[in-house]
Amino acid sequence: MIHFYIYIIIIAFIIADFIFEQWLERLQYKSYDYPIPDNLQNIYDSETIQKHRQYHKEYYLFETKQEVLTFLITLAVFAFQLLGKLDNFLRSYIENEFLLTLSFFVIVSFIAFIINLPFSYYETFVIEQKYGFNTTTKKIFITDIFKTLAISIVIGVPLLWSIFSFYKHTTEYFWLFAWLVIMIFSLFITFFYSKLIVPLFNKQTPLPEGELKTAILEFCRKANFTVKNVYIIDASKRSKKANAYFTGFGKNKRIVLFDTLLNTLSTEEIVAVLAHEIGHYKHKHIIKGFILNSLQMLFTLYILSLFINNVYLSMALGSKQASFHLGIISFGILYSPISLIISILFNYVSRKNEFQADKFAAKYGLSNQLINALKKISALNYSHLTPHPTYVKINYSHPPLRERIYNLMQ
Repeated sequence: MIHFYIYIIIIAFIIADFIFEQWLERLQYKSYDYPIPDNLQNIYDSETIQKHRQYHKEYYLFETKQEVLTFLITLAVFAFQLLGKLDNFLRSYIENEFLLTLSFFVIVSFIAFIINLPFSYYETFVIEQKYGFNTTTKKIFITDIFKTLAISIVIGVPLLWSIFSFYKHTTEYFWLFAWLVIMIFSLFITFFYSKLIVPLFNKQTPLPEGELKTAILEFCRKANFTVKNVYIIDASKRSKKANAYFTGFGKNKRIVLFDTLLNTLSTEEIVAVLAHEIGHYKHKHIIKGFILNSLQMLFTLYILSLFINNVYLSMALGSKQASFHLGIISFGILYSPISLIISILFNYVSRKNEFQADKFAAKYGLSNQLINALKKISALNYSHLTPHPTYVKINYSHPPLRERIYNLMQ
């Protein structure tokens, strides 16, 4: 009977999560019609405001349909214990435990991919195309899928094998060894993401000599920030939206600008954006974030290790015996309330970090330039200017634009 109670709890959590998410999305939907704050009035003209609201409302309707379909499929899968039946079926053909786990995740991932593919296509070639953002060709769209699949295989299979091996041979300390493997992998990605992963999808070229590079290097000297080069990424091959980011540690750190950003901002505004990114480095946000994520992962894996061998978790999904992969899935759902709380806390910290990085740019007299840059980027990306406060607290890793401007003007 214990597994039946777990089964009921899992179904209840799936339903509760869907209702909660729909409530949040409805709050956000209502906020699309909120009046534009005074400090954001000059971002959109009246015609563009209507188009902006229409864009977000269309996205809301699109995502709602996707979420409802996903919810119904997920509910059916768990209600009819299809994952347990898949596990029982695979066990009749596969004896090796790791191959069983690998086959299980491959099949489930492939089905999820097939379900989501039409939505991804529609989002890119209908909605984004309709509002003038999409620059992706169907060829790029398809090749991106195969590249992502190849990366998932090359990285995911050895990672899964390592974690599974520790689970089988060091059951008591499985969580600790699994954590070490994941942390080593995370460090590797942090150090070499721009050098190994990004080039598979985009071309990165050093910023050429000229006024912009001179201004950037001059600011780096002022801020006592050593960087070998600033890179331009050809983001315009997929979208007209603009952004910039900082990545890496030590000698591998680099600042990357979207090429769309160069066509939108002035030299002073780009320097202000870079000052914000350098602010993250100076305040050690990347290192602190890595440590926080490491501790959160350690805690999660430890809790997982207490339950993963529990046969009732697997039986609740319809299996006849304890299963590594079914244990992970059951735990993931039962852990979701704690995961939500952690996510809210992490987003709160992230928003504080953004304010700190903004203030770093302001310290060098770049407040107005950064405000202008943020306004232009928001206008280019059709950023939502009046998000609901509750939605912000739960889902936003960056503060709303109105709050960032208010902070910069102090």
